[in-house]
Amino acid sequence: MIQRYLLSILSFSFVCFPHQSHAVDQIVLSSDSISPTSEVSSPTGYRGWSSWSLQSFKGPGYGFFWLTEEHVKRQADVLADEFLALGYDRINLDSGWQDPELDEHGRRQMDRLRFPSGMDGLRSYLARKGLKLGLYYLPGIESFAVENRIKILGSEYTADEVIHCPPIQPGGSRPPNCRRPLANAFHVGYALNYSHPGSQLYVDSIVDGLYRWNISFVKLDGNVPGSSFPLASGDLCDTRPDLLAWRKAINRGYEEWRHAGREKIWLAASWEIPPVEVGPVLDVAVDSWRVAIDIEAYGYQMTTFDRVVRNARKAAEWSCIDAHRAWDGLLDLDACLVSDMALAESRSVVTIWALLGTPFYLGDDLELLTTERKKLLLNPEVLDVQRQIGSNPARLHHFNLTRYDQDQKLGPQLTDCKVWEEKRRLVRMSMGVDEMLEPESYCSNIASSSRTQRRTRKYVRDNRNEEEGLEWRQQIWVSELDDGRIFLGIVNAGDQAWWDMPIEVEVNLSMMDDAMNPKRKILRKDDMTYRVRDIWKRTDIGFISFSSRFKLRLDTHDSILYALSPVGS
Repeated sequence: MIQRYLLSILSFSFVCFPHQSHAVDQIVLSSDSISPTSEVSSPTGYRGWSSWSLQSFKGPGYGFFWLTEEHVKRQADVLADEFLALGYDRINLDSGWQDPELDEHGRRQMDRLRFPSGMDGLRSYLARKGLKLGLYYLPGIESFAVENRIKILGSEYTADEVIHCPPIQPGGSRPPNCRRPLANAFHVGYALNYSHPGSQLYVDSIVDGLYRWNISFVKLDGNVPGSSFPLASGDLCDTRPDLLAWRKAINRGYEEWRHAGREKIWLAASWEIPPVEVGPVLDVAVDSWRVAIDIEAYGYQMTTFDRVVRNARKAAEWSCIDAHRAWDGLLDLDACLVSDMALAESRSVVTIWALLGTPFYLGDDLELLTTERKKLLLNPEVLDVQRQIGSNPARLHHFNLTRYDQDQKLGPQLTDCKVWEEKRRLVRMSMGVDEMLEPESYCSNIASSSRTQRRTRKYVRDNRNEEEGLEWRQQIWVSELDDGRIFLGIVNAGDQAWWDMPIEVEVNLSMMDDAMNPKRKILRKDDMTYRVRDIWKRTDIGFISFSSRFKLRLDTHDSILYALSPVGS
């Protein structure tokens, strides 16, 4: 391993402190620069495990039908035995848990073949281990419920009455010249018409059933705007009313069920939610939202490092623009996968996820995850960074909105398009919808234009000046808390290509004003001193002043994570 080191070029005594170095460990710090291992707060960030990564993985023994009661219980056993003590207490079942048949009120039930013990059996098994259960849903109402005029629980309304363009007469056709919007990005079910009181009652009935099952998490997928739909498609599909209806039902249900010991259901919106169009709704409706398309590769690798960087780019659009930081909730970068990338790349995943305060839900096969990889996920100080940052995600130093927008205008990568088509196929299959759909406009012409896109991206890369795009190749993430502590992460992301190599980076806190907490600007002074702690090594490594500069060397695709605590001027 190429040594990574810090060379301080400060004017005071602590002139050198190494990071994960072996040959240069001769540096000696004075006794007053070393503090006992910091007390880590009880983890309260969102952590757990989710099934979709293994359902979308094409390795031997995995795939969509991998999701069974036996497999879930085996993952739960490992999670409870090795991860629960650090707050990993959730098991989330993605699309595929549902039975083809609905209940008498048009609601989804658990698949009786995949889960022979049923909902009560699985939930009880998890509860005995201290784990909570989460489920997957789509906006809208089930097609079978509409087409069979199933009565909505607690009302005299039938499902066909609460959709857009209801039949002129029971069992009849829709009114002429009336176009029904899509229910969600997957074209599954019917969109609810929330001007009809029965629509909210239908959502209420679903949520009441979830509280009855003691479900504590819902992933509501396929939201539009978002989900790779072009923004111009708002008249075709708009699920923002669904998010608001689910929030109303969750809050109401919690008031009814909290006396029975129920936890308020965590509502997560997915995926690639755009800030401007949906931010105000997210602020009042959901607890977390996915900022990018799936991180999974949908192939014989779980994920790749370029997908990690892509999702970090999307997160930066939220964390680096003050107007986008205003919305209350957590940015969700998708599953934290560490099993089959290089160890340095896996460490960088965890570093970025922690600095952005994203929910940590694992997706690898926990039974096969090596001890070395588990250590990345079980470092209590890294997890405490994730918890403390929460809704104050790190900003990217030198984030350039103009360059970001130009990059986005190059369009989606062909690989993303293929992921979207495979994801849609799997979700529709899980919902009992067999017919194939034509590729969405998101994917139209991507295959034919992919060669042009590659040439364009190569031209941009080959003709950029040395500084252009440097913020993405040498990522510097900063989160300054209101109490003055600073979390600093540096990632050698490169171009995620074969030519990437180790780098040397110079860091100067006083030059990072764009990434600092604006509320603390008048409180910072150049002579302020910070104690520096290497979070990954869980070791104090020296002091720096706010105006000092230091250099460090990072292996290819590797990262560092430091905590800087002010100790006075």
